[in-house]
Amino acid sequence: NCGSGDYSIWYQTPSITTLSSDPPTNDFCDGAISLLLETGVSDAVSATGILGTTAGGAGTNIVAETCNGKTANARDDVWYSFLAQTTDVNITLDPDFDGRLTLFSGDCNALTLLACSDNNGGLVPRDEQINYNSLVIGQTYYFRVYSQGFSTSSPDFTVKLWSSTPTIDNDNDGYSNNPNVDCDDTEA
Repeated sequence: NCGSGDYSIWYQTPSITTLSSDPPTNDFCDGAISLLLETGVSDAVSATGILGTTAGGAGTNIVAETCNGKTANARDDVWYSFLAQTTDVNITLDPDFDGRLTLFSGDCNALTLLACSDNNGGLVPRDEQINYNSLVIGQTYYFRVYSQGFSTSSPDFTVKLWSSTPTIDNDNDGYSNNPNVDCDDTEA
């Protein structure tokens, strides 16, 4: 409210809120955390859980996609990448919030949406799952997790990345002997 002078009078004290924590390193696609695709896993219960959080998520460089007819805000998204060792992948998300899970191909400058999961509308259980079976072995894929809204008071989650297809791994480094995956399967 500038009135008639050169300076504004104090009109209202604003309410200012800052993030409770620093943005995570995987806040944007180009900072995606690389995960190992587990192979030969029979089901989600047998897959290894990886703890994650959307706490501190401060922005996104990829707009939220429409998933199951619903739109959202991806401001608190966190990113992961993996190298395809099989043509199929299962990604499961067990969040403490109403979450969304999306899978992409390409690179961070030109992503293509392959699949998304936003099934339960926040009802318990809140689990989301993607089952996709057209991966190219040796190609890097990305997925992201975010809450349905601008942020959540319970930002923690568990994600699992697995394939039921068995692979051979002679050097036990976690990567199959496919030459597009492991250039020397005798050297871990």
